[in-house]
Amino acid sequence: SICVAGFTQTWAFYLFLSWLPTYIATELNYGLIATGMISQAPYVIDTIGAFTCGYAIDRLIVRGYDRTTVRKFSVCFPMLSTAVFLAALCWPISPRVFIALLLSYHVCTSPASAGLSVNPLEIAPRHSGILVAIFNTVSNFSGIIGTVTIGFILEETGSWTNIWLLACALSLTGAATYAIWGSSKVIIP
Repeated sequence: SICVAGFTQTWAFYLFLSWLPTYIATELNYGLIATGMISQAPYVIDTIGAFTCGYAIDRLIVRGYDRTTVRKFSVCFPMLSTAVFLAALCWPISPRVFIALLLSYHVCTSPASAGLSVNPLEIAPRHSGILVAIFNTVSNFSGIIGTVTIGFILEETGSWTNIWLLACALSLTGAATYAIWGSSKVIIP
């Protein structure tokens, strides 16, 4: 479940990292400077959000909330939010609404990084190194195939709708998989 959630979360991350400037320049018709400013803003939010959410998640666990419940919420809520924001992009929207959705998406996804990244340490404390390596490999593989797949879809269809829908479906898949099988209980001592 960690690898599926990581793959699907990272798909959306690489979608925006690789293709956001193209979308802003071609679909929203912004110039180079505005495209650069808009494209970097989400990652400032991600940086602040990851620290803030990581701290908040730790506080909930210290206060006695069930660790698995906290992890599931911190991973599933962002993925469900991602699906909502990506689905909203399928309809014609103004540039300002797009930017608002983009920034809202990044605010909502911050807990996923904080919740998912430490999960391998919890389920296999003595084998976490290899588990983190597998998790990162699978997650980053989505950046390789995702970027190429998105380029292929754009070239074949000329439309962003299928790209948003694919990312939306992947986010829902990741949320469902983690909600069902995600855990913070030690599996491999």
